[in-house]
Amino acid sequence: MSKLTKFVPLLVLTGFLTSACRPQTQEAKKLRDSCEAGKIADCNTFAIKLKKGEYVLRDHAQAVILFDRACKAGIGESCAQLADILMTTRDIGKDSARAVKLLREGCDKGSMEGCGRLGTLYRKGLGVPKDVKQATVLFKQACSGGEMTACAYLGLAYKQAEGVSEDLAQALALLQKSCDKKITIGCVGLGEMYFEGAGIGRNDSIAVTLFEKGCSNDGSPGCYQLGYAYELGRGVPQNYQKAVPPYMEACENRHALACARLADFYDKGAGVYRNEKTAKSYREKACNYGHTPACDKPKAAT
Repeated sequence: MSKLTKFVPLLVLTGFLTSACRPQTQEAKKLRDSCEAGKIADCNTFAIKLKKGEYVLRDHAQAVILFDRACKAGIGESCAQLADILMTTRDIGKDSARAVKLLREGCDKGSMEGCGRLGTLYRKGLGVPKDVKQATVLFKQACSGGEMTACAYLGLAYKQAEGVSEDLAQALALLQKSCDKKITIGCVGLGEMYFEGAGIGRNDSIAVTLFEKGCSNDGSPGCYQLGYAYELGRGVPQNYQKAVPPYMEACENRHALACARLADFYDKGAGVYRNEKTAKSYREKACNYGHTPACDKPKAAT
């Protein structure tokens, strides 16, 4: 009897998109059939399609079952994929504690994505104590295994001396490498180096191009930097009105400094109509997202 027999009824119910004649749909069906026959690696690949809704109907519940089975069978990528669902998918129910354990397990089983994601948790102190040195160790491990997002974070670590000594040459090489692979944070970090003239000649025009690329890929740091460039008039003509949309997008993605800049704009009427109520609202967001200078200070006792 196949190890996956108890999952077959669920797999049979999996819905495929109507374009059944497409090669990609046929490939998905073959993966499903192979998974039902007990080939664990194909269960992982099919679960990824279920997670994304790629030529099959999206089904997070079924993906969880398959990732869990493949993770227990030793496939590190499945552990990392399952962790991602548990951290981000509301219809399943978030379980951050289990997700951290799964990322560790996935990393130990050779998932470079798992190592990299675990590194980001240590970098930010999410679900684990903040530990930039441990984050850097994980980023190095993942980057050496070809995980480009980890290379970008490692580049930022060298740039900002987080868990390692500052090394601008290393930072530049890693950020360029990751940006070439279309990793948003790599492009934004590279743009910051051009903007600051750190380890490379200052070039505001190249920086703005990189910030635009980062912002267009839903990167809140890129949007913030783009708004800041318009506010200062560096690499683009100074234009407060054009600074507002990228600041707003960054703020909506919980970028505290972008919210603070918008509060300042509404206080002064720069690029927007002056509105103290709106300014207060953005200031509160900036405070909630961690920008303590935006927080109201208690009045001194009289």
